[in-house]
Parts: sequence; structure tokens; C-alpha cells
Amino acid sequence: MKEFVDLKIVELKLEMAKEVDKIEEYYYVLHGKVDVLVYAIVNIMESILKVALSNQSFASQESISKLISSIEANLKAEISPILKLVLLLPTNAPPTKQVSQGGEKGCGDNP
Repeated sequence: MKEFVDLKIVELKLEMAKEVDKIEEYYYVLHGKVDVLVYAIVNIMESILKVALSNQSFASQESISKLISSIEANLKAEISPILKLVLLLPTNAPPTKQVSQGGEKGCGDNP
């Protein structure tokens, strides 16, 4: 009986080690994705801050249109990596649980 229990303990330790390895792998993948998001957001902010209207009290419709087109182009360029990341996210993730003083609630559960 003791040998059986010892064997089960060894199996459980191996299974737990595999799960820890998976968690670490997910962490590094997620960390890389967060880095991409941070880079994109910083570039968007820099692009917006670089755009400045002249000190004229009058801005032509054409200059405003060019300004908006420039911002749109920068946003599209910076958001494309984010969209690619979203497509790479797993779709088979288990639903999240929120723990409150009233107990556990799943996403979308009625209170």
C-alpha cells in the first residue's frame, strides 16, 4: 500500500510540475504580447503629440482633413499588431470566476 501511495505522490508531483511549466510558458507569451501592446500605445501617443496645429487662429478645412487622415493612418498602423494578437488569443479558455463576499459568480451569471 505504501508503495502505491508513494507512486501516486510521484505522479502527482510530475503532473504539478508540468502544470507549473505551462503556467510559466503562458506568462512569457502573455508578457511578450503586453510588450507589443505597450509599444503600440506609446507610438500612438507619440504620433498624437507630434501632431500640432500651427499658432494661426484659422485652420483650413484641408489642413484639418490632412491632420485627421494622418492620425487615422498612424492609428491603423499601430493597432494592426494588437488585432493580430487578439486573433492569436485562445478561444478555449475556461470562463473566469469572480469571488466576492457573496460567493463565486461566473461571467454572465445572474446575481
